[in-house]
Amino acid sequence: SFVLQKRLINLRSVLLALSLSLTLLVFWLLDSLKDPVFATMVEGNLNKHQPLAKMASVAGTLVLVIMMEVVSNGRKNEKDNVNGMAGDEIESDGGKWTKMLIGRKPAEHGEEEDDNADNKIPISLFRFVGAAYILIFGGLSFLISLHPEFNDGAPDNLSDESKRNSAWYALGYLQYIMIESYGSIAVATFWSFANSTLTLKAAKTFYGFIIAIAQVGAIGGSTIATLPNVSIPSLFASACVGILIQIGVMHVYSKYFPYAMSEDDDIIFFDDDTVR
Repeated sequence: SFVLQKRLINLRSVLLALSLSLTLLVFWLLDSLKDPVFATMVEGNLNKHQPLAKMASVAGTLVLVIMMEVVSNGRKNEKDNVNGMAGDEIESDGGKWTKMLIGRKPAEHGEEEDDNADNKIPISLFRFVGAAYILIFGGLSFLISLHPEFNDGAPDNLSDESKRNSAWYALGYLQYIMIESYGSIAVATFWSFANSTLTLKAAKTFYGFIIAIAQVGAIGGSTIATLPNVSIPSLFASACVGILIQIGVMHVYSKYFPYAMSEDDDIIFFDDDTVR
């Protein structure tokens, strides 16, 4: 019914809002930890190292974006080549044959739906980005826990030389770059997907709601970072849990909404006369 379809469109915006909220929760949690951890790793010498870390984070994010673009374009070209081969006509002595597209689901709402599916950012991108950062932040959680300042089991009489190990400096820069890159890449991934799955009219209607709910996640992330009696390595591990939940939310989204919105959905949702 129209009412059910209208509720599903509302569910679409709720799931997107929850996804962005979780993304910002993770980012602001980690961003609140970034500078204290970095200061510890470089022995408080922020005047020298923080400007370098900021430049390194910009360069690192740029490299990661280029790598993702190369992989994305490679997959797209491979898909286009496969589709091109499937559409080719085969000439033989027995006459003229045309390849059938095997495994392609027929459009239930016309060819426009097929076009929307081709332009939609694949949901697998969230799994790819999320899994990569779960591994990264999980590894950082373990490595940071080895530092004398964050290791409750470390003896109190450790020499300053053990804290000046160049490996700690490298770890400080690494966590700085990875947290900054997550904020850029994860948020850009979300908005790219949202723009590809919503119509212009739906975007104008839902983006205010999505952004408002996302601010709750940002506030929540900053608040979690201030919880007492929770170690910094544990907070890094909790960020991995947040990313995992966000992947789950987008998996649910893909089950309910395998196709991008179309003009027919706009009519159902925005035309009250149609609903009546």
